[in-house]
Amino acid sequence: RNIRDGAGETRVPASALEGLPGDYVESHPVDEDGTVTITTGYPDTNPFLMFSADREARHAVMHTFLNIGWPDNDPVLADLLKVRDEQARLLGYDSWPDYDAEEKMIGTGAAIAEFVERVATDATASAERDAAVLLERARQDHPDLERLDVADARYYGEVVRREQYDVDGQAVRAYFDSGRVRQGLLDVTGRLFGLEYLPLDAPSWHAEVATYDVVLVETGERLGRIHLDLHPRPGKYNHAAQFDLVRGVAGGDTRFQVFARVNDIVNGLGVTLKADVADDDPEQFRRDAATLLRGTELLCELLFDAGARKIYLPFDGVPPVHNPHEARKVLRGRIPKGAMEIVTVHLMGTARMGTDPAQSVVNEWGRAHECRNLFIIDGSIFVTSAGVNPTNTIQALALYVADQMKQRLANATLFD
Repeated sequence: RNIRDGAGETRVPASALEGLPGDYVESHPVDEDGTVTITTGYPDTNPFLMFSADREARHAVMHTFLNIGWPDNDPVLADLLKVRDEQARLLGYDSWPDYDAEEKMIGTGAAIAEFVERVATDATASAERDAAVLLERARQDHPDLERLDVADARYYGEVVRREQYDVDGQAVRAYFDSGRVRQGLLDVTGRLFGLEYLPLDAPSWHAEVATYDVVLVETGERLGRIHLDLHPRPGKYNHAAQFDLVRGVAGGDTRFQVFARVNDIVNGLGVTLKADVADDDPEQFRRDAATLLRGTELLCELLFDAGARKIYLPFDGVPPVHNPHEARKVLRGRIPKGAMEIVTVHLMGTARMGTDPAQSVVNEWGRAHECRNLFIIDGSIFVTSAGVNPTNTIQALALYVADQMKQRLANATLFD
C-alpha cells in the first residue's frame, strides 16, 4: 500500500524532454515556471531515464523513483521478515527460504543462495565488460565520471546501442504493438507447455482486462483462468505482480484456478511512434512510418557528411534542417500523417545510359562504366523520365542488353 499510495513526482526543466518521443513530450505540458512533471509510474520514469540527455534531471527522477515507500516501509519490511521467520520455525523449518522453497524446483533455502552466487560469479566478467563500454562512452560527455549509476547506465545503454549497433529504441518500439506482443507470449508459452489460451468474454474489474481459459492441449482439460490487466490507469496497482484469485487444490473439489497478472505497460506501442496513425491500417502505417523516418534520418546524415549545408525534408510543412542534430530532432518529433504522403511511381533516369562516363552510369548497352561486371536493366537507365508507362520500353531494353551481352560473350569482348 505504501508503494501504491506513495507514488511521487519530480519537476524538471522542459529542456530535459529533448530526445524523448513526440507523444511523450505532448503528454507532459510545460507549467508556467518552465518545468514539467515526471511521475514515478513506469510509463513516465522508464522512457525518461532511457532518452533524456539531461544528466541532472535523470538523477533527480531516479532518486524519486528509488525512494517510493521510504521510510514508511522500513517497519513494514522488518515486521514482514519477522513474521515469516516465526511462521517457518513454528512449522519445523530452519528459515523462511527453506519453508518457501520446499515445493519449488530449487528445493532448499541453501540452494537459492548457491544458485545466486553461481550466477553472479559466471556473469561478473560480462557485466564488467559491458559496464566498461558504457563508462567509456559516458566519459565522452563527462570526462571526470568515475562510475556509472542506474540513471547513467539506462541512458548510455541506449546511446551505445544507437551509435555502435544502429539500434534505435524509439524506432524499434514501433514494431512491438502490445496486442501482438501479448499474443506472441501466449503462443510461445502455449508451445512450451502444451497449452491453449481461449479468449473469454467474462466479467472483470475493468474493460481493458483480457481474460483467457487455459486448456491442456493433450486432453482438452481446462486447467484454470487468467486475467491480464496490463495497462496503467489512475488508482491501479502500479507494479508488476501475479495474484491468486482462486487457488487450486490438486485432487480436491476446487482445482479450477484463477489468476490475475497485473503490469503497468503503456497501451499500444510502449512509447508510440511520432506520426499520427493511419485510419485504414494503423499497424502497417506505424511500421512504414518508422522505416521512412529512420531512413530519412540516415540519408540526412549521409548528405551532411558529403557536404550538404541545408536539406529540405520530404514532408509537407516540415522546415529544412542544417545539421544532423536538427534532422534527428525534427524526425523524432511529431510529424502528421498527412505530411507523409510520399508517392513514387516508375523511377527513371537515375542510372542513365550514355557514352560519356561523366554524364552517365552505364554505357550504350547497359554495362556500368566504373564496374565492368555490373549490368543494369531497368527504368533507371532511361536518359530521362518517359511520359507514359515504361513497361514496354523496359522490356525492349532488356532484350536489347541481353542480346548485346550474348554477342560480346561469344566474341570475348563482354568486359573489354
